[in-house]
Amino acid sequence: MKLATLSNYIKIVSFSLALLLGTEVVLAQPDVTKSKLAKPIPFSASYEVYNGDSKIGELIFSFKHVGNNNYTSEGTASTSGVLGLIPNVSASIKSRWKYINGHIQPVWYKYKASIVLVNKRMFSVYDWSSHVATVTHNKKVRKVPLEDGDLDQSLVPLAVMQDLKRKKLRDEYRYVDRRRIKKYKFKIIGQDQVDTKLGRFDAVLVETVQKSKKRNKPKRQTIFWSVPKLEYLPVRITYKSGDDAEVVMSLTKLSGELGSRLGKSK
Repeated sequence: MKLATLSNYIKIVSFSLALLLGTEVVLAQPDVTKSKLAKPIPFSASYEVYNGDSKIGELIFSFKHVGNNNYTSEGTASTSGVLGLIPNVSASIKSRWKYINGHIQPVWYKYKASIVLVNKRMFSVYDWSSHVATVTHNKKVRKVPLEDGDLDQSLVPLAVMQDLKRKKLRDEYRYVDRRRIKKYKFKIIGQDQVDTKLGRFDAVLVETVQKSKKRNKPKRQTIFWSVPKLEYLPVRITYKSGDDAEVVMSLTKLSGELGSRLGKSK
């Protein structure tokens, strides 16, 4: 397996650690002052990850309510099968956030990845009184200006899930990267029935396409199969970059408060 395959695996892991749409609708920015919604329902989700026909790893993401408006998230990913022959391939995140007036507000975020002998670490602290995030990446410290609604990368899928419940997606989802703000745009592309190890689900499809600024780099497409009866939790995620084999994540376990709905949600 190419090292590029590992890199793609870590990219989809870092984006999808939240684990986290119909006919196409016009995307709109939610009114953060008026749009209130029931609080997110805690869950623990496990996914198997495949590259083509080969299982390459597993991913686990969970979050819990820790009092008042405070929540914590954790996610881990590790290789197995063919790629498991290569040592030290893993990724993990931890995040603290609040749920205020129907919207997610990050407090701090930790990311750690190890690809063979290369280690990557990032720690971000969000100061909403001054609208500045302090990002420490491999001992380098940077200040990144914040706007209301900005997220950490792992919280983007959770924010999408909440916005799908209110029937409005944002024009863009902004998150703090190691140097600056980066953005995702999402589009509803259809409906589908999807089979998983937990059964068959009716899902809505949402797509995000990231175009490279370099001409020789292919665009990257990610599609989520999100289940309305599971609070729009993605039960299947596909990631494709150029001619590389498609990376597929499929839900295998669901527990916590949301998992208790599982028998009623197929």
